[in-house]
Amino acid sequence: MKTQIHVLLKEDKKLFNGMIDNYLSSQERDFFEKLRHKQESCPTIGNDLLLWENDNDDHLYIYRCMYDEYVIGRAGQTEKFHFMSLAQALNANLKDMGLLDSSITVFQWLRKRNYNGMQYNHNFDNY
Repeated sequence: MKTQIHVLLKEDKKLFNGMIDNYLSSQERDFFEKLRHKQESCPTIGNDLLLWENDNDDHLYIYRCMYDEYVIGRAGQTEKFHFMSLAQALNANLKDMGLLDSSITVFQWLRKRNYNGMQYNHNFDNY
């Protein structure tokens, strides 16, 4: 039985529900199903590392804070970007943030790499 202790933000609920039956791969399904579960029932105080900068050629990192906040940055750059929902984070343009030279959203970038390198069991609260 699924235990829900956190109510999803309206924009994230719409995102998760909209992706059902529209996944392009099993990796994409895993990404959305696992993050929905994490947001609903797995808070993190010490951050939940989802993508480590050494696991991709662009050296981007993504981590989750609390329930549904996300931080995206690039190794070697001091500026990082904080988003209050997964929907906001996925819609962010990596060029506009100064993280990549090409205009691509985080969602497009993840899809392009088929979610390669994503981690779902690296919550620092558990260490």
